[in-house]
Amino acid sequence: MNHIVLILLFAAAFVYGNTITGEALIREKIALPPDTVFTATLQDVSRADASAIMLGKTIINSPKSPIKFSIDFDESKIDPRYTYNVRATIHDAHKKLLYTTDTSYRVLTRGSSEHVTMILKKVPSIEPELPASFTGTLPCADCEGISYHLNLLPHNVFYLSSEYLGKKEGQNRFDDIGKYSSKNKVITLQGGREAPIFFEMSSRNMLHKLDMNGKAIDSKLNYTLKRDTVFQAVQPRLFMSGMYSYMADADIFKDCITGQIYSVASKEDSIHLQRAYLDTQRTINAPVMALIEGEIQQRPNMEGNLSTLIVHKFLRLEPAQQCSP
Repeated sequence: MNHIVLILLFAAAFVYGNTITGEALIREKIALPPDTVFTATLQDVSRADASAIMLGKTIINSPKSPIKFSIDFDESKIDPRYTYNVRATIHDAHKKLLYTTDTSYRVLTRGSSEHVTMILKKVPSIEPELPASFTGTLPCADCEGISYHLNLLPHNVFYLSSEYLGKKEGQNRFDDIGKYSSKNKVITLQGGREAPIFFEMSSRNMLHKLDMNGKAIDSKLNYTLKRDTVFQAVQPRLFMSGMYSYMADADIFKDCITGQIYSVASKEDSIHLQRAYLDTQRTINAPVMALIEGEIQQRPNMEGNLSTLIVHKFLRLEPAQQCSP
């Protein structure tokens, strides 16, 4: 009986508030990218054979280091015999983990306070420096193989050329451009095709093609693309839709899928595009939707795209249309 009384008196001697306060510092003294998200959680980590139990959480959008934060919690759930810590992470707008704590920051019990100062470390990335090109010949059900040439460019833009080996020339090459996303080592290419294409990035220098559901292909055949030591630019040729404008002998085309802006070369069918634009009833210099068959001649750099668009065939203008947001 006396033993029980002592335990109750011991527990009552610990009085907690209901808020943890803290400060999180970025180890690398650099500005965080825009639209990042800081998350801090209070966890019960007492059970070595079980997952941590979250007791409180706070989220801060677009944080700036040092990050001041507080976490509210239910003090009735705190047991002085247990161990509690605070963990923090920073993700980008695409939920990719950028920074995290790798040290246990204890709070509340066992001599710890209700305030914590933490250091977040940058998470190593296996993604390659951009621009990057990957090539390889992958299996084909009804041809000798599919030669892939993939460019990953700044601003999550990709260019892809697929050549079906052994097929009739003119019917064996399919080019695509679009945006890509990266999550949990899986790169998703979403371009002009109906379905996305998936690759798993096992290292900075290697991509493994996945099936149409983003799952590993159960096969002993080679589904690997390797990164080129020197960047090799894809020159995609395909049907494109975008906002076109012409002013003072300068042609500009903004692609609807990627958002990339190209200067239009004064060759091939560009003259018909210019004339149609000038004949269109419009506000002066306002962009107009144009449908073309074009070829992109790349000159990418780390800042973005400085490429030229060659209009092989002008199809039509659609003044009432705009690119989807």
